[in-house]
Amino acid sequence: MITDQSLVGRTFIVIEPDPIVSMDLAGTLKSAFPESRVNLFQLLTEAKKQISTSPKTACILVSSSLVSSSMTEMLRDWVALGARLVFVGDINDVDVPSDVVQKPFTTQMILSVLA
Repeated sequence: MITDQSLVGRTFIVIEPDPIVSMDLAGTLKSAFPESRVNLFQLLTEAKKQISTSPKTACILVSSSLVSSSMTEMLRDWVALGARLVFVGDINDVDVPSDVVQKPFTTQMILSVLA
């Protein structure tokens, strides 16, 4: 279990179209941060309402394959309001403060980027 106090009580929002990858990420987060909630979505637009209502407590892990240039302003706004953003997979031409975890990833890679 990780004891990073900045992540305690966070809502982790995993946005990943592949259910296997999504469940792997959710399992890692639930094990490492048992006091936090983990919500799974397949599309960024599905998660939009939840993120918009509480960006300060959101840690968003989003598949880089889902991000388009039209979404970057929305992502930038959420980060400015306090959300933490982690792209899973290679990301190009997106100017948003974020961390990146390459695919294929390991549990340690996910936890390291969140440490």
